[in-house]
Amino acid sequence: ADNGGRIYEWLKSMGVIKLLLPEVGTLGGYDSVRRMLTLDMVKTIAALKETAVKKGALILSSTTAERLTLGKNGEITGVSARRKDSIAYYKANKGVILASGCFTGSPEMLYRWGGPALANAMTLGAPTNTGDGMNMALSVGAAARLIYIPAIVEAMGPDDTRISMPQILWDGAIVVNKNAKRFVNECISCTLIGAETAKQPEGCGYIIYDKMIPKAPSNFRLRNHIKQKGHVYTAQSLEELEKMLGIPGLAATVKEYNSYVANGGDPIGRNCLQGDMGKPVKIENPPFYAIKASGGMYFSSAGIKTNPQAQVLNWNGEVIPRLYVAGQTRGRFAVPYHLGHAMVFGYFAGQNAAREKLLS
Repeated sequence: ADNGGRIYEWLKSMGVIKLLLPEVGTLGGYDSVRRMLTLDMVKTIAALKETAVKKGALILSSTTAERLTLGKNGEITGVSARRKDSIAYYKANKGVILASGCFTGSPEMLYRWGGPALANAMTLGAPTNTGDGMNMALSVGAAARLIYIPAIVEAMGPDDTRISMPQILWDGAIVVNKNAKRFVNECISCTLIGAETAKQPEGCGYIIYDKMIPKAPSNFRLRNHIKQKGHVYTAQSLEELEKMLGIPGLAATVKEYNSYVANGGDPIGRNCLQGDMGKPVKIENPPFYAIKASGGMYFSSAGIKTNPQAQVLNWNGEVIPRLYVAGQTRGRFAVPYHLGHAMVFGYFAGQNAAREKLLS
């Protein structure tokens, strides 16, 4: 947060700021203004790419970096990469920055670091996050951080579109398991909702709502799910929806929930929409809808240990010369706002790597 202003000016110089929401404000319980949201992440990345190419960067597609090359005194001198059916070696001018994402797209790494519970969880992030950079750094002696919590099941979403959608619950929907039982207070954080969903039979739940919920302005995730042709069960009565889902008792559960909305006394404790805001609403206006959702995760938590300058450290706390890490390869930040984390440490990594002496 201390470097947010510097990063803001840096982004502004590249024309990226116009892609950010003009609103800044507080977020996640903080009392300081520290939030900027992007209007379009794809366009934001495109603007950064355009600037990099103008400054002389060469971007190689269909090229998979596989390992780091070592020089004298253990310094990093480049990378070897697979390009089509051959191996190519790329010599570094001053150093190497690893910024290849996390490892939620690698069931093998999830199992190795977190066991079967993580390996079987749904990944809501990019499937290309397979931990390549992290493995490259570990192979040259880099230390890992947050290994005691390699990843967190922190969200819930449908298997077909993998869009996390706690907003539907926060706008008044409920979630039930295969036994038609509500299992979580729907107004709590998406992290806790996702974790509880993963514990249910078959690791899933069903989001139940009526025709009024999609009208909420915050339901952009639901609109994206529908736009991407994600499946939504639709019925004209709760009994029809119950039969469609094959969940005996669903209609009774919803009607019981409606009585709690009217009279209070919800045994699960829901007395608001989200946090401590809003009042619960009845689910009583047909048509009725259901979306099957699983517990999932966006990011892995474990990553490569660095100092504040983004230099990679070994297990003795010593700098591995000319090796830097940024973004999710460095692991989870203190709060799950990873775009800012990536930009701050990416900036540090680039600035500090540029100050290195040229490799001979």
